[in-house]
Amino acid sequence: MSLLTKEDGSAIKTRATLTHYSEKMLDVYLSMFSTGTWLTYAFYAFLTKPPALRESIGNFLEENLPIFVADRKWLMITVPFVIYGVMRYLQLMYEKHEGESPEKVLLTDKPLIITIGLWGAAVMAIIYLVGK
Repeated sequence: MSLLTKEDGSAIKTRATLTHYSEKMLDVYLSMFSTGTWLTYAFYAFLTKPPALRESIGNFLEENLPIFVADRKWLMITVPFVIYGVMRYLQLMYEKHEGESPEKVLLTDKPLIITIGLWGAAVMAIIYLVGK
């Protein structure tokens, strides 16, 4: 651990490698990679071949909805969970200064745990309930 001096003159404990980067540069990197994270997931969700619909769901959709609605990319429904998760993590880093231990944040923050659980449930529902 090393001490890093903030702009207001106070010192905070941080990893030694972080002393080689300015705080502004780390903020730029964080912004860049957090945006890249959810955007990459959104591309994945949109470009992944949708699971084949169960026969009962497929028949209902074909009879009651236009074909373009029946062939939607169901994983796109999970993108808001990923965006919220990234935003929540950033909030914890900037407002509560909990970025030193990402594993601790992921295992102790209740809203983040709930979001991860809802995301996982949505993905499983899409794969196993909507898909064959």
